[in-house]
Amino acid sequence: MDSTITIRIDSETKKQAKKVLDNLGLDLSSAINIYLKQIVKKEAIPFTIDNSRVGVKEDASFEQRDEEKDDELFEAIRQELNGVG
Repeated sequence: MDSTITIRIDSETKKQAKKVLDNLGLDLSSAINIYLKQIVKKEAIPFTIDNSRVGVKEDASFEQRDEEKDDELFEAIRQELNGVG
């Protein structure tokens, strides 16, 4: 049985996210479904949340870690879309 979720988000973030997802061939609903399935699968948020970089210039190691996490997330999305995950 499907369920409906209502969220509030600022219009600019929604617009930017929709643009990225369009380029990936996804809509917002599919992306959020993938996100929630990854939370269930990993029993955690599927990326690191921290505020240690607030007000601090990012160095190359932060950028590299972010890219690696992006790669992991995109791989999870690919697997989910292909029914592997």
